[in-house]
Amino acid sequence: MWVNYLPPWIRLLYDTTLILILGETLQQPPIIVGVFIAVFVATYVLLFTEKINKTLAALLGAVIAASLGEILGIFSYETLAGFLDLETIIILIGMFILTGAAESVGIYHFLAIKVAKASKGDSFRLFLALSFLTVLLSSIISNIVAMMIIGSLTMKITKDLTLDPKPFLIIECILANIGGIVFLVSSVPNIMVGIVAEINFLDFLLISGPLSLILLSITTLFFRRLFKIDQIEGKISSLESFDEWSHVKNKRKFYRSVAIMVTVLIAFAIGDTLGLGLPIIAITGSVFMLLVTGFEVEDALRNVGWSTIFFIMGLFVIVGTLNEIGVLNMLAELFTSGTGGNVLFSILLILWLSGLFSAFVVDIPATAVLIPVVQGVIAQLGSGSYLLWWALIFGIALGANYFPFSSSSTIIGLRILQKRKRVSTREYSKIGAIVCTIQLIVASLYLMGLYLLG
Repeated sequence: MWVNYLPPWIRLLYDTTLILILGETLQQPPIIVGVFIAVFVATYVLLFTEKINKTLAALLGAVIAASLGEILGIFSYETLAGFLDLETIIILIGMFILTGAAESVGIYHFLAIKVAKASKGDSFRLFLALSFLTVLLSSIISNIVAMMIIGSLTMKITKDLTLDPKPFLIIECILANIGGIVFLVSSVPNIMVGIVAEINFLDFLLISGPLSLILLSITTLFFRRLFKIDQIEGKISSLESFDEWSHVKNKRKFYRSVAIMVTVLIAFAIGDTLGLGLPIIAITGSVFMLLVTGFEVEDALRNVGWSTIFFIMGLFVIVGTLNEIGVLNMLAELFTSGTGGNVLFSILLILWLSGLFSAFVVDIPATAVLIPVVQGVIAQLGSGSYLLWWALIFGIALGANYFPFSSSSTIIGLRILQKRKRVSTREYSKIGAIVCTIQLIVASLYLMGLYLLG
């Protein structure tokens, strides 16, 4: 048939259109499937355009999809409850409390100033110090909190040293997303994928850690040449005026909090050996952190990102309904057909598609949609396709560097920068597009290497 001579991606589009029209392989009549797809598309349009609050948009879509499912008798309330990934939600709540309590005793500000002082006022060493610090902080706390801390510190340091803050803030926005792939608990998409793919903390670090270091090195080298960091001149200063202990109110609580943070990270790494899951470690760590810091429980609960929690819950329901009626399984079949069952091609295609999806849709909703699709593809491809999960993780994280609105941490960082320098969407996107493409190419080579090594 003439269709067989078309390029794979065009054939994939053709097959998708044909199946949607004919209703083949779907578990419900085409008209019902069309309604649910319309709800899904409308929800994602609201998320992208931000006509209403993102959490409200996700919950609205979830309510409509759930109501339609029950009214039409497609699924029951018990089925809907099964769409919610409670493990992911518990881990997120625990990490919000843990990192919030740790912040209250000054751990992150202490670390930020300590690392910055190591540069001794030299522009290039300061550039390296802030780059490393950005990846480190964003790997252990949320990207948004990390950017608020590092961004504010960068603005103060560059002002005191009369340095241009633009190159420092832009690279920090980009590196925050790299920090998000260091640990299993470094970002919400990591947790979402890790729970479904059953990736443990140590295995995650062994795969993602080396790539994080490679990307950090290549990205800093790129920016060093782009902004000619070595030629930036500022007022000579030793930064001794900065006091890392200024944010620490109680040294005893500080040291105990550091001990708990280290213990939690170790527990994450050896949790499987101890028979402990990530949710119980996160919650246990948060409880002990509250005990040693004296951080009020009410304040801790207020600091939990409930908007993010309910946003994710809404997405779980919407995506769950599509999965229940067979749409996502259909997409998995089409994807496998379009790639001809070639595992390596499938891995690279998922990497670039998830990167593109993340650039336009934002990381969490993109991850929610792609997880069941990747599950279906892995089930069909079988042995050797496990790297598809890593392609998804890397693609989602790196695609967020493309536009200034693709990542919450980037939005925060550029808002901080606008106090002294304005960066237009076009200006950032020119840089982001180049960096994002380079990073995805590096990730492609890395995944190819892992695949060939078996």
